[in-house]
Amino acid sequence: MNRICILYALLFSLPGTLLTAQTPLAAPKHDYVWLMGYSSYSGDEWYGGTRIDFNTIPPTITREDRHMDLDITNAVVCDAEGDLLFYSNGIYVSSYANDTMDNGLKLNPDNSAPQNRLYQGMLALPLPKNDSLYYLIHEMRTFAPTPYSYDQIYYCLYTIVDMSQNGGLGKVIEKNRVLIKDTLCYGKLTATRHANGRDWWILVPKFDRSSFFRYLLTPSGIDTFPPQTLGEDLISNGGQAVFSPDGSKYVRVNCPGIFIGSFLDIYDFDRCTGLLSNYRRIFQLGVPSTGVSISPNSRYLYLTNTTSVFQYDLEASDLESSKVIVAEYDGFASPLITNFFQAQLAPDGKIYICSSSSADKLHVIEEPDLPGDSCRVRQHAINLPTINLGTVPNHPNYRLGPLDGTACDTLGLDNVPVAHFVYEVDSFVANTFKFRDLSYYEPATWAWDFGDGMGSALRHPTHTFPGPGAWQVCLSVSNANGADTQCRTIELTVPVQEPVSVFPVRVSPSPFSDVLNVVLDAAGRHDVFFQLYDHMGRPVMQHVLSDGANVLSTRLLPRGIYFWVVTDGRTGLNSGTCIKTGE
Repeated sequence: MNRICILYALLFSLPGTLLTAQTPLAAPKHDYVWLMGYSSYSGDEWYGGTRIDFNTIPPTITREDRHMDLDITNAVVCDAEGDLLFYSNGIYVSSYANDTMDNGLKLNPDNSAPQNRLYQGMLALPLPKNDSLYYLIHEMRTFAPTPYSYDQIYYCLYTIVDMSQNGGLGKVIEKNRVLIKDTLCYGKLTATRHANGRDWWILVPKFDRSSFFRYLLTPSGIDTFPPQTLGEDLISNGGQAVFSPDGSKYVRVNCPGIFIGSFLDIYDFDRCTGLLSNYRRIFQLGVPSTGVSISPNSRYLYLTNTTSVFQYDLEASDLESSKVIVAEYDGFASPLITNFFQAQLAPDGKIYICSSSSADKLHVIEEPDLPGDSCRVRQHAINLPTINLGTVPNHPNYRLGPLDGTACDTLGLDNVPVAHFVYEVDSFVANTFKFRDLSYYEPATWAWDFGDGMGSALRHPTHTFPGPGAWQVCLSVSNANGADTQCRTIELTVPVQEPVSVFPVRVSPSPFSDVLNVVLDAAGRHDVFFQLYDHMGRPVMQHVLSDGANVLSTRLLPRGIYFWVVTDGRTGLNSGTCIKTGE
């Protein structure tokens, strides 16, 4: 039997080529590197830092030695090109070289707790019209009794980092400046662009109230606006807050506990005035809701609790009735439970969900723009090299443009689209790719050229290439203000290798689900290995075979076509294909 191994070498071109003379808005990549995990301990591979780099397709996940514990509070900042600059856990600031930044110690100086664990307790924003200065907005925990907890937030502070200092390693030039002195909600710091496409609105919720402090970060610093009160009071506790990617909605979930219930508050947001309106509340008893995120097209809201992921349609006339369950926790543990917790929309257009306990897995919503089960929630699908405690970075949408034609569109920053797309292989159809448009700044038309004489005007097409070759795929996007093109080269090769001999082995069933049965009939052999490869030729399993029946767990493998090889470490002895149909 022939051994067939399909390898896809993915080569990337330079950023998109502008098709008009008009200069577009930048498409900054401040969120393209995610960091999570504990500090490193000698000889313990469970601990250490995990780095997820979205500058590649698919994102590159690696382990690195790091001194900082990034558990719960997590702010990570890249420059506009996607290169890591610095990060912080609310206690101190570290440079990209994993050393404490100059003057970066003692954030939140009156914090009496050993760790400043606050969900969304810190937010990093680039100062508008400045390539070097970054503002860290952060809250400080204080050990003080309240009706519900022994932690209280009395201060919201800000710290300024200057990346032009120390040869690019940066320096904290202002630290722990008081922005608010009041009783505040736990974390839930988030921001969205002003309608002018340059400045940043920042909302800070008050403790036990549907009241919000409002600020605007401009090139001259932070401007204060009158607070706003809208909606019913609530009991503050953990949870998450988020603006929709288009900035038109603000959503906050509070989870005081199983006996009190959870509060999901939804508002419309005016990016011109910074005011909330159209308040709606969804209250539920039972398992506390802990996380919330919104799809890239700003239509679908995803709410998580420890056992379920819910989807709501923000365009439905009856929002509460649009609720559907798109995932239920399957009980998997690694090493502790991998339940559902905080969520974050990533630069690749997917939503990643962490767990509330130390786990080396992330869940992912593959296509959050689609309704119901078609959004494809994959549980514990992302393997991390280290354990991670309840942590995803806290990022706003850095690539949101102005509201063209409104009264606040005063800076002349037109939404000239910037082309950007990602893709993935269809595991079941040879030479077939699914393309996902992630272009910025309001594209209105899409034109795909797949490099093989075929094209498409769909936003998210699927295409089958005629066979092996180097195919240059280009996406052109346009609107009334201009156009842009991005090209990537996909090289498909299909090397074929003949095995030296056919070896007595049986692999079943096909299709398979949670296990593969490998039966070996080779008495006296102790040097036989079973190797499994995915559709891209990447090894996903290796197992030393015993004579007779071998039962191999495949529970964690995603659906798709796999290639198996039996080898003695030097020579291919037998090979074949098999298909997994369930996860």
